[in-house]
Amino acid sequence: MALKGKYVGVEDLGNGIWKVFFRHVFLGFFNERELINKESNIRLETNLV
Repeated sequence: MALKGKYVGVEDLGNGIWKVFFRHVFLGFFNERELINKESNIRLETNLV
């Protein structure tokens, strides 16, 4: 977790896609929809236990 507690910049590209930066370094893309799907799957799995 090298960036834990650090500020990162994001640029909205639309449709839930974001470009992620740390200072002037481009880190990659972030897909909001994949995170929502993973969160719902995790919640479902934890509720079944």
